[in-house]
Amino acid sequence: MNKIFIIVILTVLVFAVPVGAKPEKIVMGPYNVSFDMENISTYSIKINPPAENKNLWGLPYTVYEATIDGSSEEIPHSAEISILDFEGFVSNNIEEAVKVTADSSWCKESDAVVARTIDSKEGALSPACDFSIFVFGYPIITIDGANLMLASVMASSTYPWDKGTSNLIDTIHVEVSSSKDKDIEAAKMNLSQEATKE
Repeated sequence: MNKIFIIVILTVLVFAVPVGAKPEKIVMGPYNVSFDMENISTYSIKINPPAENKNLWGLPYTVYEATIDGSSEEIPHSAEISILDFEGFVSNNIEEAVKVTADSSWCKESDAVVARTIDSKEGALSPACDFSIFVFGYPIITIDGANLMLASVMASSTYPWDKGTSNLIDTIHVEVSSSKDKDIEAAKMNLSQEATKE
């Protein structure tokens, strides 16, 4: 009798353990991105074609963007992950970039910008619009000892903090594919040539 009771209890425990969603893996240009929306059951992912642009100083960059679309949920939410891939190194002022993005995109003024480690990098997070939108970013390719970056992640999420956003921030990971190695070396070479001219 005790054996049957123990087997029943163990069976119930095994089936009662929640199983999280499997981590997503997507390719965005020369970047492999993974994340886990764990407690979100229904969403789709759309990867947009790369878009060319220039920053305020005229430096060209490419934007790779993916949208996590939860519009089929009872209360629709979404998240956007953008990778900004610059042609040359730019100043790594990620906190300011997050604040400007949060301020200009949705609200008159973001609630705050806090430093936050994201994907093992020094990033920033801003809960905007009274915590209804979260904007975060971090550099992907940097130069050690210099405040410069060649690529960064800028992302936003309308998922509630405890139902999607926190998990996205905690699990996002970007790997640079080897196809980007030549571009990185060329940018470093250009940077060192500019430094020797000064």
